[in-house]
Amino acid sequence: MADFLDTVQNVINGVVAIDRADGKGWGATGFVVGDGLVLTVNHALSGRPYVGLLTFDGRQLTAKKQIAMSANDLALLHVDDMPSSLEVLPLADGLPRLAESVFCIGTPYGYPFSVSKGIVSALGRSISMPFGDTIDDAIQTDACVNPGNSGGPLFNMRGEAAGMVFAQHSGAENIGFAMSTGYIRRYLDLLASANNLDFPCLA
Repeated sequence: MADFLDTVQNVINGVVAIDRADGKGWGATGFVVGDGLVLTVNHALSGRPYVGLLTFDGRQLTAKKQIAMSANDLALLHVDDMPSSLEVLPLADGLPRLAESVFCIGTPYGYPFSVSKGIVSALGRSISMPFGDTIDDAIQTDACVNPGNSGGPLFNMRGEAAGMVFAQHSGAENIGFAMSTGYIRRYLDLLASANNLDFPCLA
């Protein structure tokens, strides 16, 4: 248990809460992938060019939408003068194993930095998104996922982001989905080459 508590403390400063479009609290999650760069789901932005962020140590920041990819539900935010306390989270190299222990940190129902733990329930799920792509190789987990967890990392027990939460099965319990790091890496590689960006999380 002590190791798990230490792992959570080691990664939580790389997670941020994202404000709701109506200004009433916090409605989504993101995580740091580079210097001043935060990755999240595009549907969390609701078309806004700027969003508010909350850090674990209580700072409130403004982030600008740098790149939005609505078809695959990815968005990259930029924060000027990002505090040094916000740490880049490493992406896992490859898929987790079936039944491997995982945990997520997110903003379920507006409660920032909530931690839930579970296992990898299934691998290789294909989830059709209402706005474009089918997200292949999605990770299914029974870690508690609710509205507001979207955009937050799904961690393995080594403290690596094994995926990014993007959906839950409506009306079901303990059926959540995360984009695999392979899916995320593919698009970050494209962004890096097309926009001269550096993503230390890919190392």
